[in-house]
Parts: sequence; structure tokens; C-alpha cells
Amino acid sequence: LLQMSRLNNLQMPLALLVLLLTLSVGSLPKQSLAQDSALQLVGHSTYRVMFWHLYDARLYANSINFSFPESVPFQLSLEYKRAFKKQQILGETLKQWQQQGLTIPAHWKEQMEILLPDVAAGDQISLYVDSDYRAVMTNNGSVIGQINDRDLSIAFAGIWLAENTTHPEFRERLLGAKR
Repeated sequence: LLQMSRLNNLQMPLALLVLLLTLSVGSLPKQSLAQDSALQLVGHSTYRVMFWHLYDARLYANSINFSFPESVPFQLSLEYKRAFKKQQILGETLKQWQQQGLTIPAHWKEQMEILLPDVAAGDQISLYVDSDYRAVMTNNGSVIGQINDRDLSIAFAGIWLAENTTHPEFRERLLGAKR
């Protein structure tokens, strides 16, 4: 903290944010960090826009009879086939929530701005939601943050898994209906 006092006014909020995120990540429950070995592949899907292959997704859960949001824990993994900046991912996240008719609290957007990374082709982003609806997000196996808000965890995973998703065929394949 003594070194933080030497930072200029613009760097102080960023330094505090990094410190808080580090403290939050340091307190992650150990069972959420390791992929639960009891989870099995429920389904997989490829997301395309026109002829562009954007990512492949896989859903893992305790049972192949997965029901969202009741079935926990689960893990949703996306393997990106193209590079995206975090602002593009954030913008698409907000757009999907709006199209699903969700009210977006300001703190959801703030948390997603912290949590979402830039991605390169080949990066794998995973969201593990535990039985208490705490979510841990990893980037290529390294923890990048946690969501402790049950509603935010459900809303974020719901982009792909909710009944009112904007891509129902993609969801059906993730749920194993169209393999």
C-alpha cells in the first residue's frame, strides 16, 4: 500500500481494482478451481455467423439430463476460432442480455468489464458454476475471476443456455438434443 501512495490519480483506481480482483481470486473455493471429475459432456455446438466460425462450445454437467438453471454444478467452455477484443465480447454480452429482455444492473456491466479478457484464436474460456451459483471463469486453464452474484452467473450462462437464448438451435445442441 505504501507503493500505491506514489501512484498518480489516474493509476490509483486501476491499482485498487487490480488489488480487489486479486483478493477475490485468492479466495476462490478450491472445488471450483479444478474441473469437477464427475462432470460429463452433455453436448457441444459450433457457433457461426454466415461463413465465419467464431467458437466451439461444450457443456459439462453431473448428468446428461441437464436443465438450466436448476442443474448445478456445470461448466460451459468456449474455444475461440477468431480473435476478439474484450470490448467486442462485452458489447455482444450486453446485446444478448437486451435481446433476452433482461434488465442489466450497472454492477453487472462493471464486473464483466473486469472479468472478460481479449481472446486469440485457440483460447479456451470456461465458466464453472458451482452448487451455490458462484462462477469461476478461466482463460486457458488460468483463473481470471469469480462471479459471486447468483443472478449474474445465471444471466451470463443464460446467453447460451436459457430457453430465451437468441440462438435456440445452438442451445439444443449444447443440451445434447442435436448431436
